[in-house]
Amino acid sequence: MTPIELRLPPLTSTCTGPGIVSGTVCGRPSEARDSLLCSPHDRQLKKNGDLKPIRRVNTPDGPCTGPGPGETLCGRPITNKGLGLCSGHYAQHHKGKDLTPLKVVRKRGDVASCLFPGCRYNDAPGGEGYCHHHWRQNKNGHPLTPLQGSSHRGRSVLRRDENGNKLCIGCVEWKPENGFSKASAATDGLNYICRQCHSSKRRNRVYGIGLDEYEALLFAQNGHCRLCPHTPNAEMPLVVDHNHKCCPGPASCGHCIRGLLCQRCNQGLGLLQENAEILLLAAAYVLLNDSALTLLS
Repeated sequence: MTPIELRLPPLTSTCTGPGIVSGTVCGRPSEARDSLLCSPHDRQLKKNGDLKPIRRVNTPDGPCTGPGPGETLCGRPITNKGLGLCSGHYAQHHKGKDLTPLKVVRKRGDVASCLFPGCRYNDAPGGEGYCHHHWRQNKNGHPLTPLQGSSHRGRSVLRRDENGNKLCIGCVEWKPENGFSKASAATDGLNYICRQCHSSKRRNRVYGIGLDEYEALLFAQNGHCRLCPHTPNAEMPLVVDHNHKCCPGPASCGHCIRGLLCQRCNQGLGLLQENAEILLLAAAYVLLNDSALTLLS
């Protein structure tokens, strides 16, 4: 036979020991069946028979009296009861600093729009409800004004039109996804600007010419390579060729650009060291020697 387990009903009374405030009782749930007291008061009774109020651990005794935003007080729960300060203001006092309002720590996912009407950004942590830009305007004493910038800024990179095209924030045009290079750090895996704008930014940074100058050079060359009849396409666009005697490195000052070449012609000039004598000898070699038999004869 299995032994019978005796289960006593739980206690429903509360502790009648002295409370923290004079004239009150403890009020905790009773845990000792013989004395009907809570565990701390029951230990006091069995130890010396003198019941004293039990200090409540980690229980705030009131709001923090440190400075808050504006003319208000902090209001956070007190952790240091001797000074009447919260943990943040007590840390300032412990380091010997003046008590200043604490920054507002925002929980993850707690995001709201900026208080400035029509602002496209969200409020920043510690920005008092404003985004970082409008908070800086207010901090510097400037009047709050709309932010400068084009209307396409702040749009989601995942947005597509009815044809599945992606918006390029460089030229502000809707283009197919194959017109954008891959970017692993982006949300949709594509660059935020199209290939044409990306190439234009690189040319402006490396060679000092923009899209208008590039198209002017291409028009002057009748739309093909300066040395061969190759026309640019998506697989083989024309690259900028510059005089390496002026700028030996890969970048150019913008004044030594000679023209637009296809990749084969540009690599050929580099392999022949851009030496005019070697290029003339190579031209004569191709024109005068049709085969090795002619050279031997």
